[in-house]
Amino acid sequence: MKLRRLIIFNPLIDLEEELLDSKKIGILGSIWIALLFSLIIPIVVQFILLIACAIAGASLSSYGGINSITTTSKSEYFYLISSIFALMATIFVMCRFFTVRTNSPFPQKKFSKSDVIGIICLILGFRLLFSGSLSHVVNLIPLPKSIEDAFNNLFQNPLIGIITAIVIAPIQEEFVNRGIILNGLAKKYSSKVALILSSLIFGAMHMNLPQGINAFLLGLILGYIYLKTKSIFLSMMCHSINNMLAFMPDIDSLSNMYLLISLSIVFVILGTILFKVGLKRLDLKNRQIYFDHLRELNTYDDEFNINI
Repeated sequence: MKLRRLIIFNPLIDLEEELLDSKKIGILGSIWIALLFSLIIPIVVQFILLIACAIAGASLSSYGGINSITTTSKSEYFYLISSIFALMATIFVMCRFFTVRTNSPFPQKKFSKSDVIGIICLILGFRLLFSGSLSHVVNLIPLPKSIEDAFNNLFQNPLIGIITAIVIAPIQEEFVNRGIILNGLAKKYSSKVALILSSLIFGAMHMNLPQGINAFLLGLILGYIYLKTKSIFLSMMCHSINNMLAFMPDIDSLSNMYLLISLSIVFVILGTILFKVGLKRLDLKNRQIYFDHLRELNTYDDEFNINI
């Protein structure tokens, strides 16, 4: 893949091509990974960057220079830089401690351009279903002020907010939650148990109830796709499209109750149709059968004429 020219993407490509695999992980191990990802690594990265800012500020003789560095450390640009470094640190730590190398590369690309239509239908269907039903209850739960302030600071610059939400977050969260946690849990528990546990952990990572409910449901969809295809890129694309569609207007802001109820019914019906169309187009069950067959063939070593 051309992405290998960017070294940071090599672990993602290795996971996609099954040259890299998650170790067997239990519940406590999954919680530890979640804490590393959502708290410890970001805090350490930001602490190091703040020290770097302080050193840079101290090297300037004027108070204005120091003050400008301090201001920069609180800006959305600092958040973007820390997010990029946290992404690199997360990939390094996960690969170093929670993965193993394999000798059985997957022989074929796991998705095609035509899958994009299926993904859009599936995720758009999910967003419409959620907006027309559960969102009316979830929106009654207040978002913590710290989370709300973080969103407001991030989207002071819309471009930085979009890059973070649509590019960085899907890569980082899918690599950890599906590629490491779900993959590792599925080696110790049944697929259903692993899917539910990983989705609960994914929801808890958001550290607030409104987002957590949405993330849990999304985690079930993304996890199901990953279990059927073992394609980290496919789940990343789904996650990215979901975050993109999250910017859709919220119908709960409508003051006309009859219009709100009518739109909710339309959203639920349309969402159900699109969701089913997306599942049918992705054809995940038959794809899993085909992929498993390819894996069985790929374990046959022609040179020695033996099964590996």
